[in-house]
Amino acid sequence: CKKPEGVQVTERAIPIQVFGTDAKIRKEFLRRWTKETEDSALELRDLIDWEYYAGRLVSSIQKIICIPAALQELPNPVPRIELPDWLAKKVAEMRDPRKQKSISSFLVQKSTIDEFDDVKHLLKKSSPACPDMEDITNRSEFFHKPAKAKLSTENSPSRGFGLADENQQPDPRDGYVPWLRRMRRKWKLRRKKELEKLTKKRLTIESDDDDDDTPGKKMLSRRRRARGIGNYFEEDNTRPRVSLLKSTWEVFSLVKANATGRYQLWIR
Repeated sequence: CKKPEGVQVTERAIPIQVFGTDAKIRKEFLRRWTKETEDSALELRDLIDWEYYAGRLVSSIQKIICIPAALQELPNPVPRIELPDWLAKKVAEMRDPRKQKSISSFLVQKSTIDEFDDVKHLLKKSSPACPDMEDITNRSEFFHKPAKAKLSTENSPSRGFGLADENQQPDPRDGYVPWLRRMRRKWKLRRKKELEKLTKKRLTIESDDDDDDTPGKKMLSRRRRARGIGNYFEEDNTRPRVSLLKSTWEVFSLVKANATGRYQLWIR
């Protein structure tokens, strides 16, 4: 409805059910809504806002027909309807022969639709070594028994292992398993040499103490060997004692001594 004038469109709406009522009731409500006193101004033809509906129709035709045709560089199919200013400017830019083209116009977007509609076929083509989970459950070859480890003298440090093998560095490019095998052999030989060196050092100290004939020094050396850590390296008449590096210490108590930073440890 175009009345009352100067009011927003949403506030000028009139329900169409009022036109199906009696004339007396219709006129009463129309006077109240349109704020008109004359009965001649309450006719339906005079109440409709024709300019509003004409503008809505023009806008719909522009969106559906005129604007798409102009963007495709086609003439206006409805000459009575003028094109908006922004569209005329855009069409002029499109038809400008001196306009610099965008780099995106030379590029074509690759289709994201894959030629395979099944993921299983795609996996088989891209990586044949990677089987599908359904195939794994259906094939019995994937559930074979684990192979038993075979004993081999290849890793024995006492066979075919010399100074050249110790100094030779394994090549990591040969694989992790060969590299680890050679490194283990190297570590065993190094540990064996350290134990031999420690044993020789202990024997040298004992021989120096035995050569001294002074009673005081002999007694001191015996007490030192009995109380010191070298006691673990002494050899018995029946069997050699276990090396300190291989033995297990049983700790009975750990007491703080009177001196600062010192502790008294009782072990066996």
